[in-house]
Amino acid sequence: MRSRWPPLPTGFDHVRKSLGKNHLKAFGRFRTVRRVYSHVRRLRSPARMRFHPTNVESKDLTISASSETYFKELSVDDCVRDLRLHGISQAFCLPEPVADNILSYAQHARFHAEGGCESGLIADFQQRRDSGLLTPARAICTDIAGSSESISILRDCSIHQVATRYLGYQPQICEAYIEALFRMAPAAHEAGYLPYDYHYDIPGFGFIAFFFYLHAVDEQNGAHVIIRQSHNNKRLGLLLRSGQSAGKLVPRYYDRDLELTVTGPKGHGFAEDLYSFHKVRRPIREDRISLQIRYY
Repeated sequence: MRSRWPPLPTGFDHVRKSLGKNHLKAFGRFRTVRRVYSHVRRLRSPARMRFHPTNVESKDLTISASSETYFKELSVDDCVRDLRLHGISQAFCLPEPVADNILSYAQHARFHAEGGCESGLIADFQQRRDSGLLTPARAICTDIAGSSESISILRDCSIHQVATRYLGYQPQICEAYIEALFRMAPAAHEAGYLPYDYHYDIPGFGFIAFFFYLHAVDEQNGAHVIIRQSHNNKRLGLLLRSGQSAGKLVPRYYDRDLELTVTGPKGHGFAEDLYSFHKVRRPIREDRISLQIRYY
């Protein structure tokens, strides 16, 4: 990491705005706060988890770890070590038939564009894009309960062990969705959340994410990118900015060799601490579809 300090935002009003609407949870950007939170949560971790409000279709369901795993060769110790050191571990790989089944489910499920104002099948969004009509760049499917393979991944004992070890407590909330990132057409619009610029996430005091590519992904179709070690190494001036505005300073304050582009075959998976600076390479050749899971 380079030694220069980023300029501090001026005025308390800027700090207040950068903390966002939920001022308390925004303090999760500070590593010390997350550690204290982890110790407190460890004393009262429940045996079962509930779904995040994002998964509105599953709001009445709970979930618990099973004794089964898709990742029999996984070393939990190595995975957690890589997460703590680099902010990412690429130790996961789904069997191709499992990825195929989730992808098949995704192709017949309803996706919602950012803000929930547009919905449809993946093919509907693609057809509109190919016809030159105004289309969103991103859509997600939160109704994952109908995909037995997705539920099995949510309950996978290896994933739960990694999440619990890394967070320092048994997670209480699970969020899961299938995300479609569409290659852009001239009439596409980019309102709302877009992941193509560096940013870091601040959803609360502690969480860990797992990603699974449902088809082969390279730099031309939506590869994920992370600045390694940035989950713990942020200057105060970056911490006092919003995750998006701080991301604009990444090229100035992090060495290029810390940038990692995550490519891989169908089923390739990785765990990541999204307090790291990260982004997605804009899909150019084809759309990207992935399963994303977060434990809080």
